[in-house]
Amino acid sequence: SEAVTDDEKVRLEFLFVWALGVRYVGDVSVIPYLDRYVSEHPELFVQALTWVFGRDDGKADDKPLPEPEQKAKWRQGYALLGALRRLPGSEAATAEGREAQLQAWIQACQAQAEVVGRRRMADKCIGNLLARSAEEDGVWPPVAVCAVLEEFRSDEMAKGVYFERMNRFGAHWVDEKGTASLKEATKYRVWADQRVVEYPFTAVNVLIPLAESFESQAKRERESLQAERKAW
Repeated sequence: SEAVTDDEKVRLEFLFVWALGVRYVGDVSVIPYLDRYVSEHPELFVQALTWVFGRDDGKADDKPLPEPEQKAKWRQGYALLGALRRLPGSEAATAEGREAQLQAWIQACQAQAEVVGRRRMADKCIGNLLARSAEEDGVWPPVAVCAVLEEFRSDEMAKGVYFERMNRFGAHWVDEKGTASLKEATKYRVWADQRVVEYPFTAVNVLIPLAESFESQAKRERESLQAERKAW
């Protein structure tokens, strides 16, 4: 509606983000205005981290929220972190511009998260967001994501990417060959070969572990199905 300003749309999406079920809508954002706002305001990303996660050092915050308010903020922050789909800098005209803007946003998040004792979880959740990026010319991750992974070389960020990609595979048909999982494994193997020379950290810490995990998953699926049939 043109009767509602973009700022008002941001506030409305933020108010109801917990009710939208956005973790289950794939790659399409149902909070486009809020998504854009977070990509331009890393402080909101970090604020959500403080609502969802405790400090890395295990200490309590100086001014903890009352329990009912904390529960409400946790729900809202968890939904927001899971809902984000837009990478900062994604609309830049050049690959260099996309990389520079994404890197600047990550650095801002890390610096602010360090102040509130959430640097480790910030890297993990940044990794979750990077994992939601789209393929670029049939290859994943896109160059900007590979570049920032190489730049920061954060194990927590790589883990965030890994687990988000594993989780997004979701429910699938299981046959006696583990075909679906093997197809995923092959895909990540090919991408690892395409990225390893220029982006070795990405290949070694994200793509190859994903391929190996899907290969192991396919093996478990085969063995489980064979065991079930023998039991019949």
